[in-house]
Amino acid sequence: MVPHKVFVKKAMNFTPQTSNNKLYITIYGTMRIETKEIHLRWVEMKRPLGVSLISYFYMFGAGVMILTAIFFNANADEFGIAERFGIPNVPERIFRMIVAMGSLLIIYGYMRLKRWGFWLMIVYSLGFGVISYGLLFSHDKQPFIGNLIWSVIVLVYTLCVRRSFFTREKKYYEH
Repeated sequence: MVPHKVFVKKAMNFTPQTSNNKLYITIYGTMRIETKEIHLRWVEMKRPLGVSLISYFYMFGAGVMILTAIFFNANADEFGIAERFGIPNVPERIFRMIVAMGSLLIIYGYMRLKRWGFWLMIVYSLGFGVISYGLLFSHDKQPFIGNLIWSVIVLVYTLCVRRSFFTREKKYYEH
């Protein structure tokens, strides 16, 4: 007996052509040719809990950064965020707003499990980790140790759940 062969039109990167998301396959067997109606349903990956927690933490941080840029004396710190990035000539309030808005953009993609959100979070974590590492030796302050550890945790966790950012499951069921 010859095994059944299933031929699916546009099996790779299939985009439904009709609004009812039906896909027809033809099964070629030894004695009969049969066409079946298969319904296609896209199932979005569920967001891992850690991605949500990291995102909420960064949203809180961005909100605090925006509030401190608007309502508080930005020059009250011993050294500001712009100085930490190595550009002390940029006004502190403007730089805080830029970093906060950039963080919110990254968080949006990260929470929605977008590929670009994954890559931007990797770059963001690496960048802040390297900056914290450098400041740890130049200023010898405890907060930079915490920032470095947090950046490493976010980086490792994001790499561990990378599949969530790069898969979009397709489920087929017969009707």
